[in-house]
Formats: sequence, structure tokens, C-alpha cells
Amino acid sequence: MKEIYRSFEGKLDADNQEGYIVYEGNGFFEVRNISVWADKTNGSFRVNKPLNWENVEEIAEACFRVENGTLDGQAFYKGKWYKTETINKIQKKYEDGEWRRHIK
Repeated sequence: MKEIYRSFEGKLDADNQEGYIVYEGNGFFEVRNISVWADKTNGSFRVNKPLNWENVEEIAEACFRVENGTLDGQAFYKGKWYKTETINKIQKKYEDGEWRRHIK
């Protein structure tokens, strides 16, 4: 995978506490959200089409939609990638939009 965009310069530190890195490869774009805070969830997701990588709101919206099964892609949770189809199946099976609570 090749890094194609970084929302920050250098490394994260006291002045740069959160950001994301975008990678391209294997037919998708992977966005890795990172933070210096240990208690902050560092979510990652994949989409099949490019986004405006400089637009934080667009990235956040895509992350939200992938993680909620409304945008085709993959969400990373507990060390595993979950495709939109799998997320939708879990949501339907448990009649619950919060699919993560049903992952052991």
C-alpha cells in the first residue's frame, strides 16, 4: 500500500494531536485515523473511490457511513475488517444499528 495523503506534517505531538493518513492499494483507499490520546478510538476504514482527502468533514462523514453500513467499504474493528455487506447482515440479524456490540 502506498501513502497518498497525510493530514499533518511530521509526527503527532502536543501541537498535532490527531490526524489521518490515506493509503492506496489493492483496489481501495484506506484511511487510518490516529491520535496521541490512548483512550481515543483510532478507527480505520476503506472505500472503493477517492474522496477529497483534504476535507476533514468529508472524511468524517465517509467514516461514519462506512461504520454504519450506509457507504460501500470496510470498517476495522477488533483486529478484523468488516465489509458493508457483513455489517448490514449483523444489523439485520440483531435488529440493531450498533453492530459492534454483537462482535465477540
